[in-house]
Amino acid sequence: MRVIFWSEHFWPFIGGAEVWGMRLILALQERGYEFVVVTRQDDPDLPKKSLYKGIPVYRFPFWTASTEVDHLMEVRRQVKKLKRTFAPDLVHVNTLGPSVFFHLSTANSHPAPLLVSLHREVFPGQVASRGMLHVEKQILYSADWVICVSATTLDQWRQLVPEIIPRSSVIHNSL
Repeated sequence: MRVIFWSEHFWPFIGGAEVWGMRLILALQERGYEFVVVTRQDDPDLPKKSLYKGIPVYRFPFWTASTEVDHLMEVRRQVKKLKRTFAPDLVHVNTLGPSVFFHLSTANSHPAPLLVSLHREVFPGQVASRGMLHVEKQILYSADWVICVSATTLDQWRQLVPEIIPRSSVIHNSL
């Protein structure tokens, strides 16, 4: 199975969701799964393409100082090309963030089922203060399955986006 693992941050940026993602990828790779990682290129000194323990990591400058349409269209074109070339059987979005806009806008370049992992709880103040981003709702609406790391997290997301109720579940972190 070929999987695009889409994560806002990836090595060398480390947090709980990133460590979980690295461990998951390595464990599934041992079982024969093939991965590419798509992540943000926040640091211009990081290479656009590298290998993490043999797994290709593609860093895209999704959001730079430039928000010119030409720049955004070029990044979108590069993501489409990667999807067509790699031809994934699954796209796994690991946490929500602004970069998922580029997945949504290129989803038809090579259609594949979408799995979304949610690691963070939603606190009432977050939703009230900023509202839920349109892109976050869109990615959840389009997901074939949504997993959360706890029942509390799942309940909170189901309250915000009731459409995910029949296609969501808890998978506790065990890696």
